[in-house]
Parts: sequence; structure tokens; C-alpha cells
Amino acid sequence: MGPIEIALRNAPYRKTKYIFEPLLGITFDSEEEAYSFYNMYSWEVGFGIKKDCKGGRNVQTSRDFSCLCSRTAPGGQITTKKTGCKAMIRLLRTENDGWYISRHVAEHNHPLTSSCGETKNWFSHGRLDQCAMDMIKYLRENNVSLGKVHCIMGSMLGSMEHIPFTKRSLRSICQRIAKDQMDDDVQKTLAVFRKIREKDPGFQFSVLPDADNRIKNLMWINGRARDQYKYFGDVITFDTTYCTNIYKMPFGLFVGVNNHFQTTIFGGVFMKDETIPSFEWVFSEFVSLMGGKVPTTVFTDQCAAMAAALKNVWKDATHLLCKWHVFKDAPAKLGPIYKKGSAFRKLFHKIINDMLTVDEFERAWAYMLDRFDLRENEYLSNLYNKKEQWAKAYFRDSFCARMSSTQRSESANHMLKKYVPRNCSMNRFILQFNKLLFDRNNAEDTAEFQTKIVKNVRERAWPVEKHAIKFYTSAVHGLFRKEIDKATNYFAVEKTYKKEYDVVHVNPAYKHPWGREKITVTVNNGGESYDCECGLYQHFGVLCSHALRVMFLLGVYEIPEAHIKKRWTRSARDLLPGELKTYEQGTLCMESMTYRHKYLYVQGVECVEQGNKDLGAFDIVANGFQEIRKKLKQYFNSKDIVAKRGVVNAVEIQNNYYTAESDVGVESGSETDRTFYNSYGAAGSSAGMSDSELLSMRAPSWNRPPGRPRQNRFKGALDYFGKRQPKKKKSGNDESDGKKKKKTRCGDCKIIGHNSTMCKKKHVDVCSELPEF
Repeated sequence: MGPIEIALRNAPYRKTKYIFEPLLGITFDSEEEAYSFYNMYSWEVGFGIKKDCKGGRNVQTSRDFSCLCSRTAPGGQITTKKTGCKAMIRLLRTENDGWYISRHVAEHNHPLTSSCGETKNWFSHGRLDQCAMDMIKYLRENNVSLGKVHCIMGSMLGSMEHIPFTKRSLRSICQRIAKDQMDDDVQKTLAVFRKIREKDPGFQFSVLPDADNRIKNLMWINGRARDQYKYFGDVITFDTTYCTNIYKMPFGLFVGVNNHFQTTIFGGVFMKDETIPSFEWVFSEFVSLMGGKVPTTVFTDQCAAMAAALKNVWKDATHLLCKWHVFKDAPAKLGPIYKKGSAFRKLFHKIINDMLTVDEFERAWAYMLDRFDLRENEYLSNLYNKKEQWAKAYFRDSFCARMSSTQRSESANHMLKKYVPRNCSMNRFILQFNKLLFDRNNAEDTAEFQTKIVKNVRERAWPVEKHAIKFYTSAVHGLFRKEIDKATNYFAVEKTYKKEYDVVHVNPAYKHPWGREKITVTVNNGGESYDCECGLYQHFGVLCSHALRVMFLLGVYEIPEAHIKKRWTRSARDLLPGELKTYEQGTLCMESMTYRHKYLYVQGVECVEQGNKDLGAFDIVANGFQEIRKKLKQYFNSKDIVAKRGVVNAVEIQNNYYTAESDVGVESGSETDRTFYNSYGAAGSSAGMSDSELLSMRAPSWNRPPGRPRQNRFKGALDYFGKRQPKKKKSGNDESDGKKKKKTRCGDCKIIGHNSTMCKKKHVDVCSELPEF
């Protein structure tokens, strides 16, 4: 038995005052056992201990464990625990390489702690075992706050009184955990990338180093996100969020919406700064990693640098503003009139969310300003000046997948901050980010299960609705059902025989003062498609209530093929590679290889027969064939060059790894054509970097600014509602206001006009030159 067990067994029969009395001659097998024994004794007495370097520590023959109040405090300190206490024990070596107590000083020259709550504030009594350390580490990695960690540990130990550490020591433990995660952050991040790539061969990333070979921008995308982008990458939102990593780098999210109307995350990117070159790199690399497909519509915030970069890189994409960013300041700018449940709030949201025509929007906006007397409101005037970028009436011909009325990007940022703790390292951020992706994938799988297994057994339904149930997902069918319900408020009147119809509103309860009396719906090609003035189908991809009302009048039982948008159907993911594309559902005849072969073969045979009649016809056909071959050569050469630059799929699977071609030597057959290989998954502009080049990169630099750090964000006016507002400065002379303003006097040089913090005498003796007020 060791001395600790012997002391516990002899506790009922002891003759000493304390259970763990450090008597002379007690032997220990190791230094750690001796430290634990003396630490238990210090707990009983009420002080803390430490390992002292004096006593021949380098010779490995003796050890001193002294009181934490030993030694004296250095000069200049205001508060200290050092009192020069002599309490200690000295250990010497035994013949079998153990330790024994050779000296014990029990007297203290300072007060001793008497309760458990006081005693555990000593540093030596706040240590944790490895099991508790791992538990704290797992909780902090999953963004559990310090207060909750403290409560969870109390629940595990049975009571808060049994927690062997304080919140202050817990904070120190968390700081050490964060420091351990930051060490060799780049190497750990690449190790995470390699581990992800072993399970997901489609994983890719791209990195941009700066002049000091530090990471400036870092983007990564997994294989499932790349597949999702093929199906639902027509409309995306991009937004940046802050306070997510220790380097204070803004983190950007590419977000879209799937066929179940759920948020899907395409990729993430770390950015050192938010400048035009950085955004240009982000957008170009995103398209490169995604196989060259450029989105048709992009929603962003009101960042000017982001808008300029989009204009330079994605020239054909429609750039719109996310409504959440446009109207997030409405509560602070509009005040009590915008409170929850108010008539203005309901009318305001109806105008910005409903599908209106241009004239309806103008009348509705004027109606709102006149009704609530807001003609002079500066905030609403600024919103109106930017209406082309957020009002549906001005971009109703642009497909938006109904994302203009939602908060996809902001909700994704909110979800991200539930998984990722503040000020975490880069490698930990990526691991936590993968947990968010797993959660979104799990939600999508659940929606797929509900769509396939759960059947709609509604008996009373229009024939058009029964047809929509067969191919729409459950979420999209619910939105389609709302349009059918709205159609009951209209009545269709034929304007031109089987060509144009006027849809008239017949329900006064749902008729708005600014609304049109009638909407014109045009029937094309005998019912193959329907065009409505409201533009809901072009904007959302689902037929509007006006077109459905006309279809009910004409007795149409099925939705026309032209109005079934594949991205909203159950078979939205029915996309195959190029060589198997002809087997997809709904493939057009021009995309069929068999059709193209037959058509070209027949046309070629006819040209041969015509050119074989005489020499003049032969010259025409031969020259035509030569011109065709020349154009085909130019076409395939340009396609190869674009592919090698990474705009098309330049990355092919080889031996379960991706290899990419560099930008050097893009012309086919040149001697500078090279194929690089890396095991981490670098692609895009980083495809030419080897493993050694990636490992040589350093973590981003960040120097903490002096002073107390500010909060996560600057407070807006809304944060001060209900709080005491700072007093406004009085106009005119201070003496005329009744009270004389108190003048500031420096505590060092005694000169009026500045305080001791701003005194220049600490640095340069120029205080005498300062004017006296």
C-alpha cells in the first residue's frame, strides 16, 4: 500500500491532527505521489502548494514543495499573495530511487482558508484529471459556454459544491485548450483535409497565399456540395460573418435552396480582407471548383466591393440585394410604428413580399406613405431609391427560386454560430463546419424520405393539383396549393378567342386599394404555355393563381410540360454525366446522341449525292467541308483552353485522387503542359501546388490591438431602446446654461485641458508647452 492509502485506512485511529500528516521518513514511489500527498495535507490545513526550484533540482537528488505564499513580492506591485511563508517539505532520494520526507516546516505567516469554497481557489487545488479535461474539451469544441460547462460538471459530480475548480481556473483551462489547437494550425488543417478526402474523393479546396507565404484566402467544397450545385446552383446567396475564428478573418458562405425548399450550403471561404481583388478571387475560384457553372442570380448584402467584383467576374449574372440586409435596420430607423403586430408593419411586409407589377408597387408604396404620413422619412426614401435591386416588380423576369423573400444566408450564419465557437482555430472550424453540413444533409434526407413514402390522400382536389402531386415535392406542392387557393378569388373572362383572358378579382375581402382590377393571361400554342402579367412563374418557377384560374375555365387537367420546372420536382437530381446524359428523364431530342447522329448522317449523304453530280457542285461541297473542319478545330481548341484554365471540369478522378492541370502552357501539345499531384485535394488556382508547398504555408497573421477588445459588433439604435440615452450637448455658451462645465486637470502635470492618460510628459517632456485654459 502507498502512503495515501495507509493514511486513509488509519484515519479513524490516528493520533495526529490531520489525516495526511507529512511525518518525517514517509517514503513515496514517485515525485507525483509525494506531491499528491502534500497537496491533500494542504487542503486539510487551508493553503496551496507549488514545486520549488531550489534544493538541487538539477542534480535530481532533492525536491522542495513549498507554500504558494513563499518568497516576497517584487517591488511596484499593489496586491500580492507573497508573504515569505516558510512552510514546506523537502524530499530526498532513497536507495531504491524513491523519495522520503527529510524536512517539514508547518508554520505559516498568513491566514489559512477555512471552507471548501475558499480552499479550492488555491491554484494547486484547481487541477483536473485527464477525464475531466477531455470532457471540458469536448464541450468547448461544441460551442458550449463556460457557464454551462461549469453547470454540466456540477451535475456530473452530483453537486456544484463538488466541483474541484472555479470559473476562473476553468477559463484558464479553456485558454490552454485553444492554444494547443492553434499550434501548427496549417498542418492540422491540411491533415483534416486529407482525412475528409479519404472519405470524399470529390472534396476540393483552393488557397491564396500572400507575399509572406501566409494564408490570405482559403476556400473548400465537398463532393456532395458540388453535386448539389449542379442541380440547384442557378440561384445563390453570398454573405460574410465575423467573430468565428481566432484570426478575425471574415467567413463567407455560398448558400442555395434545394427542391424541398431547404437551405443547402455549397461552400465556405476564409478571407483576410473584403476588397475587390479578394472578392474577385473568391467568385472566380468558386466557379472553377464547381465545374464552370455560373449562377444566373446572386443575392448579396450592400457591400460596394462585392458588387464591383461580381460585375467584373460574373458579368452575365443578375445581382440583387438580400432583403434581410436591406430591411434589418427598419426597427431602429422607423421606431414604434414598426412594432410587432402594427398595421404599418403588416402593410410594409405585404408590399415587399407579394408579387406585384410595377404600377401596383408604385401605387402601394404611395398609399403606404400617405396613410402613415411618411413622405419625409429619410430611411424609406433611401429604400425607394434602391427599389430596382430588392422590389420583385423590377426583376420579376429573373428566376430567384423565391429566395428574395427569405433569409437563407443569415439563417445559415445563425446555424453556423451554433456549431462553431468564437475565436476557434482554423482546423477546429472546419471540423465543426462539417457537423453543420451533416445536419443539413440529414434534414434533406428526411425530406426525401417524406416525399417518397408519405402520400397525399386528399379526396377533394382539382385535377391540376392531382397531377402536381405526382412530380412536385411535398414542400413545393404546399406552395402550389396556396396558389390554387388564391385562384378561388378570381374569375376569368375571355378577351380574345382562346388567346387572351382577363382575370378579375371578385373577392372584396382580399382586394387591396392599389391592386389591379384585372390581370391578362395569354395562352400560347393552344395551351402549351401560359404568360401572366404578374410574372410569378418566371420569378418562382410555379404557375400563378391567375394562370390556374384560366386553366380551370378551359378544363385543363394537367400542367403543361413547359411549366414543370425540374429543380422543383422529385427527379431534380436526375442528372447524369455527359456520356450518359441521353438517359435522363425529360431529355430533349437535340441532346440525344442518336438523334444527332441520324440527322448529320442524312444531311451528309445528301451533300455527297449533290456534290457528285458535276465539278462545280463538288467544289462547293468540298470547300464547305473544309470550312466546317476549320470551324470545328477552332471550337475544340477553344474548349480545351478554357477547360485547362479551370472554368470547365479540369479535375478528373484518377486513382481516387483529383489531378489538375496548371495555368502554365494551356495550349495543347506545348512542352510546358504539366500535371501536378497533391494528396490534400488542392484544385483551381492551387492545383499546381505540391504537398511540400502546401505544408510550407503559415497561418494568417493577427496582432491583437492594444486595449480592451470591443464587443462582437457595434450597437445600433435599437439596442438602446429602453435604456438611458446619453444627454445631448447644450447649444450656446456653457455659462449661459446655468451650470459651468467642469474642466479636466491632469493628475501628473496638474495642467488643465487633458487627463493623465493623454499626458505627453510620460513620453516627451513637452507638457510645459501646452496652453493653459
